Amino acid sequence: KSLRRNMRNQFQANLNNNSTSNSNYEANEKRAL
Repeated sequence: KSLRRNMRNQFQANLNNNSTSNSNYEANEKRAL
């Protein structure tokens, strides 16, 4: 039961990390132009 909740929390954390690194990537791309 707690394992499933941990998996969902990890999934949400991954989404947050992905959106952060995506915006960082876009900022770096604009800086490179």
